[in-house]
Amino acid sequence: AIQLVNVLVTGTGPGGFFVQDAMAAMPDNTGLFIYYPGPANRTDVLIGDRVTIPNGGVQNFNGQIQISSVATGSVSVVTRGNMLPAPVIVTPDEVRTGGSRATALEGVFVRIENVTVANIAPTPDMSDTAPTNEFTIQQLPATAELLVNDYLSLTTPFPTAGESLGFIQGILELRNGNSKLEPRGSFDMQRTVQLMSLGPAGQFTREGMAAPGPTIPSPLKLRINSAQPIDTVVTLSSDPGLTVAPTVTVLAGQVEADVLVQGVTQTATATISATLDGGAFVMTAVRVVGNAEVPQLLSCSPNPLVLPEEGTAELTLTTDIPVAASTPVTLDGGSFASVGTAVSVAANARTASFTVLASPSAMGNGELEATMGASTLICPITISNAPVTNHVVISEVATAGPGGAADEFVELYNPTMAPVDMSGWRLQYKSATGATYQNKVTMPAGATIPPRGYYLITSGGTAYTGTVTADLQATGDLALQATAAHVRIGTNQVGTSPTDTTVIDTVGYGTGSTNPEGGAIAPSPPGGGGTIERKANANSSQASMATGGADALLGNGLDSDNNGNDWVQRAARDPQNRMSPTEP
Repeated sequence: AIQLVNVLVTGTGPGGFFVQDAMAAMPDNTGLFIYYPGPANRTDVLIGDRVTIPNGGVQNFNGQIQISSVATGSVSVVTRGNMLPAPVIVTPDEVRTGGSRATALEGVFVRIENVTVANIAPTPDMSDTAPTNEFTIQQLPATAELLVNDYLSLTTPFPTAGESLGFIQGILELRNGNSKLEPRGSFDMQRTVQLMSLGPAGQFTREGMAAPGPTIPSPLKLRINSAQPIDTVVTLSSDPGLTVAPTVTVLAGQVEADVLVQGVTQTATATISATLDGGAFVMTAVRVVGNAEVPQLLSCSPNPLVLPEEGTAELTLTTDIPVAASTPVTLDGGSFASVGTAVSVAANARTASFTVLASPSAMGNGELEATMGASTLICPITISNAPVTNHVVISEVATAGPGGAADEFVELYNPTMAPVDMSGWRLQYKSATGATYQNKVTMPAGATIPPRGYYLITSGGTAYTGTVTADLQATGDLALQATAAHVRIGTNQVGTSPTDTTVIDTVGYGTGSTNPEGGAIAPSPPGGGGTIERKANANSSQASMATGGADALLGNGLDSDNNGNDWVQRAARDPQNRMSPTEP
């Protein structure tokens, strides 16, 4: 067993985080990756934290030496906001795959200066598929190239071949047999300055402000594409109804700056524009709330709220405009549901979230009435004894269709109450008796699946003939064996082993498949364009899941970790995508 005490976090991702011994006299052999899965935008461990890892084991993961088997919740933060060590200045030749310093600096914060983007479509490595979202850099006139990966951050906008970078820095990592640089965000490279955004959208200010201030409920920020060596001055202008300063400055080394606004008169839409050197511009709209306007309850989410029998779930109320002062909300679920605490919308906010408890013996459809002042909102509630699954699942698989053997799709379902960021996740395939999995699709940055919603992955080109549009197309055919094989999804850490622990969901279908969940196979898709589909609950059947059946619109949330129990055949395919209605 390994224990690490008071080590410094230098980079974080959904699969874990990098640490470095910042006190060492020399940087060699001071960096390490800690496998510790968490959300994509994690807050439990941050860059600059000093943490203690009480117990873990050393693992060789496709060549990368890492600490794994760290119990969830066991990592403790000692202090936050600590200064990082200065990056080690290196050349691409020194840290490329097989380079003289690649092994010693694995897991270490490094920097390469004055580089050129060489290749924006490098050959995928042993467990990746095109497009890889990777590129290579050179330090001309030298020809050695270093791979730049997207595990910690996808470079946006994506570089162009021949683009010059003043510097690029990040964590050096050995991933899938190749030495790669892992930038942590736009602050880790210096590009020719461009305006990226002015947002977030949907912000407010108030009429008659005495001085400029931040927008509400979130401060308006101007963002550029990368940190610059000198201050970047951007020109601002606005419609009548509010005023802004003539310019805003993004300081050297930063990528964003606050934009302060001063509300003058009530205005439904006042546009603010930001212009760089009289050319490219970005804009956003801000609403100036009048002093006489009274906030109203606008919506509840999720809608409907689905509660397990005698269980709980979180509900969020949203107002049309921010409240000026903390405002109480009265909630009445009758004999159907209750809320244990007082609920208020905070000053200058638009939302209030709280936990709803299903009443004992309550079942079926009901409602919660929310009242704020003179405004009333009815929030539908469904209480169900359907299984509670807390992760994205594979919900339907088509291994052929009306268009032939390549008319394939894999549908995913999110049974949870919150959207799930699937950036970098992988869809993998293994034959019935194959020893390893192969990647079929890598989810792009920003790929999300809505709560109780779907995400559709199809064969590329014109092979897929469905009328429901794909959320993501493969670069070619999915090439799923028609009667017996395995399909699974996993994070961007997932390897090729059938026993990989980062797998999120697997279906092994058809006689002879060797690695189904629970040791029991799902049925083979029927002929004639049929599919296999995950059940909504333990009592679901082929008839109840068919179009018009009792469970047809209740989602696909059953996951008993036994493919034999969880899947049925469908005679007619029913692909659904992000825009399809949520279920239940």
